[in-house]
Amino acid sequence: MNNSLNWSNDPLLFDPEPSPMNDWLTANKLLSKDTLASKEGKLYALVNENILSLNLYPILVRKIDFIREKESDRILSRFPFIVLTEEEKELIKKEILLIAETARDYFYRAINSKISAWRSRLNTYLERGAMPYPLYRCACKVLNVLLMINEIESQFFESARGKRYAIPTKISKQLAYLCGVINGDGHLHKHYLRVTDETKEHIKLISDLLGNVFSDTGEIFKSGNAWNVELRSSSAVRLINFLTDHSIHGPKYQSLREPILFKHLGEPYRSLYWRGAMDADGSFKHHISFGSASEMYVSDFNTYLHSIGIKSKIGKIKDYAFCLTIPAFYRLKFINLIGVDNPKKKSDMLQLLKLVRCQFKGLKQENLIEGKYFNLLKLSSLSLFGIGKYLTKIRGNKTIKARSKELGIAANLYSDYENESRTLTLRTLQKILQVNSKTLMIILTKQPNLQYQCSTSEQVKLPIIITSKIIEIMSLFEPTKTYVKLLHNDSKMTSEIVQLFGLHVEHGRINSRVVLKFCKTFGVYPKPTVDELRFDSIRDYLK
Repeated sequence: MNNSLNWSNDPLLFDPEPSPMNDWLTANKLLSKDTLASKEGKLYALVNENILSLNLYPILVRKIDFIREKESDRILSRFPFIVLTEEEKELIKKEILLIAETARDYFYRAINSKISAWRSRLNTYLERGAMPYPLYRCACKVLNVLLMINEIESQFFESARGKRYAIPTKISKQLAYLCGVINGDGHLHKHYLRVTDETKEHIKLISDLLGNVFSDTGEIFKSGNAWNVELRSSSAVRLINFLTDHSIHGPKYQSLREPILFKHLGEPYRSLYWRGAMDADGSFKHHISFGSASEMYVSDFNTYLHSIGIKSKIGKIKDYAFCLTIPAFYRLKFINLIGVDNPKKKSDMLQLLKLVRCQFKGLKQENLIEGKYFNLLKLSSLSLFGIGKYLTKIRGNKTIKARSKELGIAANLYSDYENESRTLTLRTLQKILQVNSKTLMIILTKQPNLQYQCSTSEQVKLPIIITSKIIEIMSLFEPTKTYVKLLHNDSKMTSEIVQLFGLHVEHGRINSRVVLKFCKTFGVYPKPTVDELRFDSIRDYLK
């Protein structure tokens, strides 16, 4: 008997010993110690050849299920009943005696019945068209067929009372999103899962997704000011617990983290998981933020966002929660890469989008010279300082009177330009040098310490040669009517801005009319619109 396959030595079951539900081996634990899991074949049992495919048997059946606590326990009613095809029923009938013997051995010390009793049970289940999952495991062993079928997307089961439902055998986009929502607004209990939200519309969406994934839309009801959807399925509870580590019937915050399985799968599963989490615990009111009592969970989201090029900051809310916020510069990118499906939060997001003023989309080619230089002549009324020595140098041995006569400029005026006691506009300088725009810009690049001014504004430095660094800096600007706002207040970048323009940055803004005019003249800063939203709704994946 000890050499026969039974529940205590079944290599497909994950847990080494019968253990309480919150100590079960889950995907996170299996994938975290993949060397041991690979040796035991359990990583294969988890993902098979295709990481999208799941072997449901060790997820839905646990060793603790075989432990009899009292004589009246109905062990078989604890298990999901797998729905049989007509072909499977015929095959089982042919080998029913051998399957009954295998079942006697498999349930060793759990159900002590004779082979004849197991045969009788099998006949009853064949008439019903569904049997407990461990009995199906025994049948597959005798018939030498795979317990896991890769071709199907979900497996139908019945509860002990005959209620039919489906459990997905593959990771889907809907399932990834649901995992995020449940980790945020959901709770797992032994026999049911519940999701709570302030809006009926979002709960209706969750109900539709549950129907799509589990063939059961659950029950929608209102409790106080909150709407709920409750799905009574211990199998669904076990699947969500396995994928996410979400605690069953207990505090969930210590167990919250980004599921490692979704990290392995990559996109779009990771972004959809975090969209679900945002639809639960995120906010688009005034700014984009995400809060949780779990520091690790918020840190996982922060790490993911950085991996897709979105910077974020983590702060603490009082003494019990952590909050991640997205700088204004990354709002549109966040919305397009993560998305939102909660109707209330989508409405908040659209309002927030109106507050996102201008975001850099590139340079105005018509105001550039050969795509290499900013044509500063396009800045009206721009004066410069620091060019006097150059004017003296090119005058050579000529007197100021002779030089001014050549240019048709009053001698005292030309003298003031060289002495820099009078404002010199770029247009006047071009007339003095008698050069085209490109040559003028090249000359200016070779003059050190030039500064520019519009009317009585503060003097600043301006770049002329276009570089990737200057484009990066311009992408951080948001020009308003009277000043330039920095969309991302990074200390290193701020110091580079100060060095580039030779001015002060105060409270995340540049109070310079010259820099403001520079941005508006050379940069394309349109206001984002709804047409720029590029994410698909989770409803698009409903079958």
